Amino acid sequence: MDLADDIAYSTYDFQDALQSGFVSFCDLLAPEPTLVTKVASKIKVDRELKYRAWLTSTPENKVETINDEFVKNLLANTAQICADVLHSDINDKGPNVSSYSVEMIMEFARRLATNEGDRYRACGEIVRQRIRAVYYSNANQMINIVNEHLLALTALKYFVYFHVVNHHQMQAWETSGGIVVRTLFEVIAKPIKDLENTLKDALEIRTRTSSGPQSKRARLTLADPPPNPLEQIKHTVKKVGVFLPPSWKFCLDRAVLEANTEHDKFPNVTAVKVCAPLFRCVCDFIACLTDAEAIELHARFTGTTMVPMLKPIVS
Repeated sequence: MDLADDIAYSTYDFQDALQSGFVSFCDLLAPEPTLVTKVASKIKVDRELKYRAWLTSTPENKVETINDEFVKNLLANTAQICADVLHSDINDKGPNVSSYSVEMIMEFARRLATNEGDRYRACGEIVRQRIRAVYYSNANQMINIVNEHLLALTALKYFVYFHVVNHHQMQAWETSGGIVVRTLFEVIAKPIKDLENTLKDALEIRTRTSSGPQSKRARLTLADPPPNPLEQIKHTVKKVGVFLPPSWKFCLDRAVLEANTEHDKFPNVTAVKVCAPLFRCVCDFIACLTDAEAIELHARFTGTTMVPMLKPIVS
């Protein structure tokens, strides 16, 4: 299953990166030196921690030394697969990718960036070759993959990752996405934060009450009895429930049950532990929103859209 995930995700992330313009065919042939060094470092870590069982050292399948030049060769291997697909409509292989003219390489880059069919065929061929490299090993009685292909797909995975993460457009999206998520949490969880402050005061008073003789200040504080914390929890949940669709009622009810259970542990309890299940429910709700739902909800909270008032928050 891990092998299947790595083959699929590394290739189709590459396909998406080609389509969005984060990565080009030329980047595979002439990668930035600092990026290559980062990729080599990540491959070394994965080889020791994740892929040790798959990487076998035999005369037919030797373990290579991982360095920058080796990573460049791995990326060139992926470029060669793409070039072979784009070279001709028939199933013959083209010449070595390094022998192509600049004009031909630029044409390959253009086709992979703009032609969905070419991207699909090239990435499909990458997947096909990686899958054909998988075999059953009698030595360790498990599914293995030829080292070269395992390292090539790992190099492609981290190559795409570093290209996308370091891209200025992605940095801007990440920043704005963080603003959206933080705003949603602050608005939806505000009643819980208020409850946390109320419980801190209530638990502090109860602690002073149960600790023996009271100071003059404590007696004055107790002149007005604090609100019932359990009632406060119920009241808070009603406020939070306004933002959550009916399908989340079960999650919210479970959070209330956990909060009440924590509260019953007084005096060995804090307001943070009582409110934690409620905060967690809000976090789960936000995490389950699609990008479009999160952006729309943020716009409604900040007043930057004229969404119909009666439209459900989550459809």
